[in-house]
Order: sequence, then C-alpha cells, then structure tokens
Amino acid sequence: MILRVTIVRYFMLFALLLAGSAHASAATVTFTGGGDGVNWEDPDNWDTGLVPTAADDVIITNANSVSISTEVAANSLRINMTAQLTVTATGVLNLDQVTANGNMLQLNDNAILTNDGEIMANQAASNAIDLNDDSRVINNGTMHLTDPSLDPINLTNTAEFTNHGTIYGSDGSDAIEMSNSTKFYNYGDIYMEGFSDEGIEVNSSTTFVNHGLLSITDAVNDLICIDGSGDHFMNAGMIELNDPGNTFIEIDNGLFTNQEGGSIKMNGGSDNGIQLESGGDFDNYGEIDIHIAATSSADDGIEIQSSATFRNFNRIDITLTGDANANAIFLDASSSRFLNDACGLVNMLSNHRTELDGGAILTNNGVLYAVYDGTHDNQGSFINNGLIDAPNGFTISPNAVTGSPGTAQDGEFPTAECSDLTLQLDADGDASTTAEEIDNGSTDNCYINSLALSQETFGCADVGGNTVTLTVTDNAGNESSCTATVTVEDNIPPTISCPGAISPAVLDANCENTLINYQLSVIADDNCEVTLSQSPIPGTVITGAQTVTVTVTVSDGTNEASCTYEVPHVDITPPTLDCSNLTEEIGTDEGECFATVEAAANGLLPGYSDNCEVVLLEARYRLNNLDEDPGPWSLWTELDLEEPEYPLGELAPGRYQIRWRITDPGGLTDQCTRAFEVVDDEAPTVTCQPVTIDFNGEAEINLTPAEFIAEANDNCGIVLSYTDPAGVSCEQLGEVITVTVTVEDEAGNPGTCEADLTIDGLPCGWMTFDDHVDCESSSADYEVSSETFYLTSADCSHSPYSPFDEEYAYVKTVICGDGEIIAQVDELDGLGKAWAGITMRESNDPDSKKFQVMTGLDYLQHRVDWRSGTGGLNQTQAFSRYGQHWLRIVRTGPIFQAFTSFNGMFWGQPVNTQVIPMDECLEVGLIVTNVPYASNVTASFNHVQVTPPYSLMEVRPDSPGVVMADDSPLPVYPNPTNGRLTVDLSAFQDQEATLEVLDLDGQLILQRPLGVIENQTEQLDLSEQAAGMYFIRVRTAEKISEVQRVILQPRP
Repeated sequence: MILRVTIVRYFMLFALLLAGSAHASAATVTFTGGGDGVNWEDPDNWDTGLVPTAADDVIITNANSVSISTEVAANSLRINMTAQLTVTATGVLNLDQVTANGNMLQLNDNAILTNDGEIMANQAASNAIDLNDDSRVINNGTMHLTDPSLDPINLTNTAEFTNHGTIYGSDGSDAIEMSNSTKFYNYGDIYMEGFSDEGIEVNSSTTFVNHGLLSITDAVNDLICIDGSGDHFMNAGMIELNDPGNTFIEIDNGLFTNQEGGSIKMNGGSDNGIQLESGGDFDNYGEIDIHIAATSSADDGIEIQSSATFRNFNRIDITLTGDANANAIFLDASSSRFLNDACGLVNMLSNHRTELDGGAILTNNGVLYAVYDGTHDNQGSFINNGLIDAPNGFTISPNAVTGSPGTAQDGEFPTAECSDLTLQLDADGDASTTAEEIDNGSTDNCYINSLALSQETFGCADVGGNTVTLTVTDNAGNESSCTATVTVEDNIPPTISCPGAISPAVLDANCENTLINYQLSVIADDNCEVTLSQSPIPGTVITGAQTVTVTVTVSDGTNEASCTYEVPHVDITPPTLDCSNLTEEIGTDEGECFATVEAAANGLLPGYSDNCEVVLLEARYRLNNLDEDPGPWSLWTELDLEEPEYPLGELAPGRYQIRWRITDPGGLTDQCTRAFEVVDDEAPTVTCQPVTIDFNGEAEINLTPAEFIAEANDNCGIVLSYTDPAGVSCEQLGEVITVTVTVEDEAGNPGTCEADLTIDGLPCGWMTFDDHVDCESSSADYEVSSETFYLTSADCSHSPYSPFDEEYAYVKTVICGDGEIIAQVDELDGLGKAWAGITMRESNDPDSKKFQVMTGLDYLQHRVDWRSGTGGLNQTQAFSRYGQHWLRIVRTGPIFQAFTSFNGMFWGQPVNTQVIPMDECLEVGLIVTNVPYASNVTASFNHVQVTPPYSLMEVRPDSPGVVMADDSPLPVYPNPTNGRLTVDLSAFQDQEATLEVLDLDGQLILQRPLGVIENQTEQLDLSEQAAGMYFIRVRTAEKISEVQRVILQPRP
C-alpha cells in the first residue's frame, strides 16, 4: 500500500511540475539581507530591490533570519539551508499560487518556520507545507491550508512539526503525510476535512503525538493510517473522527497507543472502526467510543488481522447500527490477538457478535459486556479469565469458551474519598451538585468507571446539613463508597412589596376606627415559604394615627424582612362646593372698557358645606376666551371665612373662569369652576358727511367707509366699518344715492349713519390720463343729462407738420378690431387757433401711431393728422368743409378713413384715407389743442358714438361690505393692492397656461407664458401702472379661462 501511494503521488507531482514549467513562470525573488537583514518588508533585503508580491516565488537561504510583522504575499516560498522565518503576532503570510510552482511553502536543510501570526496557503500546485531534511515548523498562531493538489502538510526526512496553535486544512490528497523518521507534536487544535486519500498517513519510523484536539472528517480512505514498521501514534488528548470512506484507524506494522486520559471518538462511516493489519498493534489506556453505521457483514467495530494485537487496559464502547451480520470484534487470522486486561472493560452495546477465525485468540481478563442475543462465532480460542456480562445470555460455537463467565480478575475495591460541600439555594429554592464535586480523589488499582451520588438536588426542606453517599465503581464492577455532608444554606432574604398607599382608617361618628388586616395588602416573596404577622393585631380599636408593623419571616427562621407604615386617622368625606348659580355675565362700567369685579358683589361667591368643618376657602381666575389658548391662572387667594371678599380688579371684556377650592381638616378638598363673561354692552356713535366720487375708466368703485365718517366714538374702540352699498358702478353716473355707514366695536355693537354720495366723472369705458397727450393740467368732464363731453386743454399746442411732440387734451375709450367713432364738435372756446376733434391711436404717447380729424369750427379749415410709424413724422392735410362739424373716423383693418357731415346722417366721401398698421386694440377718443398756444381751449362734444360700444366686464356685488367674499378659483391677494400681488394658481396645477393682465378697456398690458404650472403661486408687480381697475386672466392650453378683478390703489 505504501509503495502504491508513493508512486501515484510522485507521478502526480512530476506531472504538476511539468505543467508548471509550461506555464508562464513567476519571478524568483531571493532574500539577501542587504537592508536591515531581518524584515521582509524592507525592499533592500531582496535581490530585486523590491518587496515580493503575490506573483513572486520567494527563496530564503544562507542562514538568513527573516521576520514578517505585517501582511505580505507571495506565489510560493522556499526556506533553505538553516534559514529561519518568523511570522510575528501581527504578521500575515498570504500564499495564493496563481502560477503553478510545486510546493507552496517548502522547508529544506534544517530550515525553521515559527508562526505566531497567520499563514494562509491556497491552491498549492503540490503540497501546501512541505518539510524536508531536519527542517522544523513551530506553529503558535493560525494556519489555513486549503485546496492543495497534494497534501496540506507533508513531512519527510527527519522533519519535525510542533503545533500549539490552530490549523485548518481542507481538500487535497492526505491531510498530513509523514515519512522517513519525521515527528509531529500537537498541543493545540487541528481541524481537517475533505480528502481524496487518507486523513493522516505515517510511515517509515515516524511519530505522531497528540496532546490537544485532533478532528478529521471525510476522507475517501482511512482517517488515520499507520503504514510502516517503527511508526508510532500516541494520543493523550482528544481525537474526533467522522465519516471515513474506509477505516477510521488502520495500523500496518506500527503501534497506536491511546494513553491514560486520551479519548478517541468515532462516528459515521460504514467500514471498520479500528483495523489492525499484519504487524499492527494497538494499546488502549484511555477511552474509545466507536459508532459505525454498518452496511455489510465486513464492517466491524474492531478488526484484527494476521500477527496483529489489540490490548485494552481501560474502556472501549462499541455501537453498531445497520447490517446485523457485522461484528463488534473480528479476529480475522490465526495469529490475531485481542487481550482485555484485568483492568479493562469492553462494552459491546449493540446486538452484534464477536467472530474469531481459526487460531485467533481473544483473552478476557477483565469485564466483557455483550448484549448480543445470538450465537458468537468462535473458530479460534475464546479464553475467559474474567467476567462476561451478557444480559441476553452468552452462546458461542463451535468452540466453547475456555473458562466461564466467572468473575473479574480485578477483585480490589476502589478507595472512595469524599469531601464536604456547602451549597446556596438559588432564587427558585434549588441547589445541586455532582458526584465529581464530592469526589476528593478516589482511586483504584485499575480505572474508575463511574461515580454516583445518592442525592444531587436539594431544596428548601434540605436547609442545614445533609448526608450524601458517593459510590465509586471501577471497570470490574467493584464498588466502594464514602459519605459527605452537604450543607444547604438559604442566604437570599425574602422580598417584600409594601403597599404604596395604605387605605386610611376612616373614623366613625365617635372618631374611632377598628384596625383591619393589613397583611392582605403586603406581597411577600422568597425562594422558600414565608409567614406573615401583624402588630397590633387586626381588630384593635385605634384613635388617631397608629403605626402598624408587618413582619415577613421565612420558614427556616434565618431571614426576615418587614414593612412599617403609618395608618392615618382620616375623615374621608370631602367638603362640597356649588358653583351652579354664579353670575354668567357682567357688563362693562359706564364709559369704560372694563368691569370692576368683586366676587361677592357680582354674584360669584359659591355655596359650600362639610360634614365636619371647613378650614380653607380659596379662589383664582384666568382669561379663557373660546378658540384661544387660556391665559395663566392667578395665584390662589385665601378668603376670610367670616367675611369672604375676593376682588378680581378691572377686567377687560372677555370670557373668564373663576375656580373655587375648599378644604376640611383632613385635607380633603373640593373644587368647582364657573365661566363668566365681561361684555361690552355700549354701542358706538358715528356721524356721516357727504362724499363725491369721480369715475375715470373704472367699471366699479369700492366705497371707503372712512371717507363718509365725520366722527366715530366707542368706549372700547371701533374695529370694523363698512358701507351699504359696498361700491357703485359707472352705470350710476350722475346719480346721488344714500349710503348707510355702519361701525362696530369688538363686541359687535353697531352704530350707523347715512350720507349722500354724488357719482360724477366719465361714462363707462372712458378715461383720461394725468398727462393726457403730453399736456398736463388738462381736464375732461361729462354732463350726464345732455350726454356732452367737455374737454379743456391747458398750455397745449400742436401745429400741422410740426416736428415737435404733439400736445393735446385727451379723453379716450378702447375698441378692438374694426370700428368707428363719431362726434359733433358743438362749441370751441379759446384764443388763437383752437382745434377740436376725434382720434384713433395706439397710446397716449406723443410719438404714437395715430389717425385723427379736427375742426376749428368756422374759424379755421378742417385738418387731418396721422403718423404711420411710432416716433415718425406727423403728417397733416388741411381742407375746407364749412359748417360740417360732425366728425367720423372708420377703421377697417389697417385702413383709416376720415369723414365730415353737417348733420351726422350724410357723410359723403372720405376726406382722407390712410393705411397704417396698428395694434388690434386701439384707443379712440376726443382731442383739443391750440396752434400756437394762446390760451386754454375748451370744447364741447355732443352725440359721441363708438362702435362697437363699451360693455361692462363684471357686475358689481349686491351685498354690502368693504371686501366681498371671493369664490373664484383664481384668488389674488392683497386686493386692493399698492402694486405687488400674489396670484394663487393651485386650481391650475400641472396644466399648461398663460397669465395675462388687461386694463379696464380690455387692452392687454402683460402676457406671461407659464408653461406647465408647478408652483402654487405667481408674483406680479403692477406698480408701474396707473391706479385703477385691472383684470388678471389665466388661459389654459385647453382654452379654459378664469378672470379676477384687481383694484390698484393710487401711489402715495
């Protein structure tokens, strides 16, 4: 077997080396010590002048001593010729063979590796760690050896490996392979799992000694294989073997010694537990536990072949499951030997037999326990000098047992030694111990099999001394005993929960009370039982305060806890207060905005009573208006019980709360609260004065109450004023109406007066500018009864063909699209050359495009002026139309025509026609000037007609009020405004829309595309516009429009 495995291994290694030579070679880096001579991390220590990388093959040789204190990496590492490498506690050596190069970590020629840190070797092309030629590894740290092509650890040629740390190995061929006088000492922990051949294989005079933990799981063949003469495997620690593909432990020509204190546990697998090949020996001085799931009759607990001997000096437990024909012990050859020493115990715990081939010898000098209920197969010699314990009988054939079930040779009883022990009861009243704690070093000439204690658990009833018996049994069943005293103590005092509030002793009519049982209100707890006692005892008659002590005592009498509290002497009947009949309303003092309040005088003093007496009457108050946070309470004020007076002072109108509190000698109280209101019941006074308003382009004018009020007074001040009607329309021009003015104080008391309102100014749709057409101080008026316009120019002049800016008195309205204006110039008063006429123009700017016709009555010729471009030259045509003072301008698209007439019915041919591109919406109106200026000129205009006629865009509200409620989906605020205002667009959220501002004549003065509306509000500034009424319009892409009226107030 050794030869086969070795040939296969070295064939694999040779193939891997050939493959590696074909691979792109990694760089070789050699430690020279040219730097500090020690540190791996010093680049000057390497022949390349660079610290090796993960792609480099590293060589340390020539007795160099190297130290790693940080994390380093390499492709592979060779330590040669007495060189030494130390990985410190902070060091990490990371070997990950990206380039195939044989062994990953190789030590040769007395090289030494000491690891106090961490070494990781992954995917070695051959062995992860390979030791040769007296090299040594001392591991005090951690090693991770994963997925090598061959072995995680391989030792040859007197190499030595000592482990005091932790080694993790997985995958590969053998977990650990040893040959040629090598040694392995384990004092730490070794975990190996998943191998294609053996777990541990030793051959050629090798030694493996385990004092720590050795765990091997899942190998295709044996988990431990001792493969050559002179090999020795010694265990004084713990060995855990799981799931082999073949045998757990196989010994070929070597010796396995399980020393005293050593433990071997085998679990899983379906082959033999321990198999001794020719020349193999096994000596057991410790404990062995074998669990095998047998799949055939060839799967044995222990199998011993030719010239092999198994000697048991302590204990073996064998449990088989599966195939019923499997053997617990199988001696397979004539020279097979099994010796159970006089001190030995073999437990065959499953229903499986022993089998001996011819010439094989099984000698039992100790105890053999067998539950097999069939016939054991004995072709050899079964010699019994001890005890066969077979509860189901012991039948054997064809050869009978030499000797008899008999008794064990070990007739010497153990020496039992006990020690006394003191235990403390826990919170549950329990305590426990074990036989091992009582044992004081019991001994036996052989081995102690078990310790048993007569009593291991204790409770409250065991407080004090308890005698227990320790029974010591050896492997032969010999028993001895000793006694010990287990003293149980309860040092946990009881816990007591005293009542947080003790029910007072209620005095009867004689001021006496009988003491109740207060033990019922005490909650006591302990790990054992408690009793309660009370002093004075229940039923004692007491007067006044009395101290009652409740004591809790545990049943063992060692611990005590108590509650002490005072039982008060009390009157539990509280006094009563009655606030139900207190005053609810108090008027202000005459002429004052407050009420002087005193509780008794104002009916705010409550009724009260008590079964004994009242010792304290108190009051306080606070302001508590509805829908407002209440004010702070005043401080409590104590009243004289004989003459109770409580002045609250001068209280302003509002809602108040007064709270009364009464107390009896026992401290019991009652409270009641009553709300009362100080009301202002005096109405304000108001005197009105007449007012005249002038329309100048507004469709409506909101009335301002202050303009009508000559005088107003109230004891608490006026907070609101309004008019009825709230506003007037331009359609009411010429009327004198009665306006009712109402003022209110904060209490809502009203006062009213009436005043005449004269409605004057210009007709609906007509207005004039402060500067007219560059002619300030000019004026315009309108007589409603005659429907006559009066227009006066002040210091105005504009000559025909004048290169200077024009100056006109000007009153205007607006048309959009095609239309006409007609007017009769009736009178013309002024010195010099006075002119009066009609015009169409884009604006009142002196440079505006225009078309106009004027007459000087019969004193001057008629005259047509026009300007075709903004800022262009004023053109003039003079002509004579004596007596024709009816004037008319007709606009058709860009065509403007002027007409004159004697009577306004027959117009004849146009006196002038011009083509002038103008805005869709134009200003049309009346003009007056002087050429040159000689005096102010006044003209009267009758029969003024504009087509299409002006129409109101909104209807004024009917109900009175300064500002009406606005139900429009387009809220605008503030309204009225001094210029800046906010438009609420929330009704148009996520719609594409345009915002527009139009003046009273419908002329568009601002247009702002908004896109898709994301913000809820939009800001506008109309401060550059003239005071008056404007319209805010929002038009959506779906042709939905909403309009809101805005009043722009005059600027100060």
